[in-house]
Amino acid sequence: MEVREHFYADDPSRGPADGRTRLGGADYFFLGNGLIQAAVQVTAAPGATPVGLLVMDPERLGPKRAALTFDDGSGLARTAVSLVDRGRVRAASGPSVRARWLPGSVDPRVEIDWRSGGLRVKELFFAPDPRSARLLRRVTVARSGPGPSRVRLETGANDRTVATEMAIGPGRPRSVTVEYRLVRPARGRPSVALRFVDDPGDETPAAEFWAGTAAFRSSDPLLDRFFAAAKFQLRAAVSASGRLDGGVWQYNLEWVRDQAFIAQALAMSGESALARTMFARLLDDFVDGRGATMDSSRFRPWRESEFDQNGILLFALASYLDWTGDRDLVESRWAKIEKAAAFPLRPAFRHGPSGLLVNRREYWERHGAHGLRDGMELAHELFVALGLEAAGRVARRLGRTRRAEQ
Repeated sequence: MEVREHFYADDPSRGPADGRTRLGGADYFFLGNGLIQAAVQVTAAPGATPVGLLVMDPERLGPKRAALTFDDGSGLARTAVSLVDRGRVRAASGPSVRARWLPGSVDPRVEIDWRSGGLRVKELFFAPDPRSARLLRRVTVARSGPGPSRVRLETGANDRTVATEMAIGPGRPRSVTVEYRLVRPARGRPSVALRFVDDPGDETPAAEFWAGTAAFRSSDPLLDRFFAAAKFQLRAAVSASGRLDGGVWQYNLEWVRDQAFIAQALAMSGESALARTMFARLLDDFVDGRGATMDSSRFRPWRESEFDQNGILLFALASYLDWTGDRDLVESRWAKIEKAAAFPLRPAFRHGPSGLLVNRREYWERHGAHGLRDGMELAHELFVALGLEAAGRVARRLGRTRRAEQ
């Protein structure tokens, strides 16, 4: 069996510090709507950009340095905001930066605050429209010291730069809004176009979309924050076609296990349409004619199958049906569902004395190339059992009582 999947082709230590995926103390805020994907990077790590912006095409999986706003020489430096004020250049520095999800916002918005000299800067990142591949960055500049002045604001991406002048003074903050639009040519690599645009304000189409998703409130602000961050960033991680990296910037591959759980979470958070897209893609493309499931974006020899994926897919599908009532998805793909349920039960996978499942693959994906021999894996037994029980419940809901009893 080939083992290329176990070797990461990119070396994060090569090139600018911004290319590293383990920057000390870094926070990442992911935004996106399936058509554009972005991550706001906030870090005080030496050599890295304190406030940087990674813009990506969600349909193309890749390492961090493959982001469309990443420069091989300067990293994310050109995406930062700089201000020329009274002859001096002002910019964010690690200790001055504060970042958070905007409290009370219906739609996901990342708020960044920083100070330099007598200037206070607030940056707000958000995707204003669920149906267009664009991201907005509203930059508000205020002066805390005396006297008015004209400030030159500049930012960019790769070899593109935009700049404007702002007249500010004490009690007179000014705002500008930069648009980042993902451009996909008929051929070649996508690119990012940026320009200044009119600010749409808070009542955007995206706000209306997010108002229709699940809400959660508790007595613990930290728990509420975790829920909001999970709901916002799950949506940002998945493309409009249902593609999803098994580990952003790391694997650049896909797994049925990961996708099924995320599709289940999307259904529970009120995003049933995207959950349906993901489940349909998994059943159509990630389950083969035998019922075997794909992992690491490939199908395995039968002894290397990850049986837990079959069970997890069935379990998540049953949960999706419970949350959405979408019988059409499971009815229209029932043949694939049956095959996914039956595949681990083949005689070749059964241990005669115990009746348990046996193969040459364990949950952490070590296999024959690591010296593993045929054996039994607890996670495989557990999830296959859960999946079969879930498939039986689905069969009964569809009126397939006889099949459920089998």
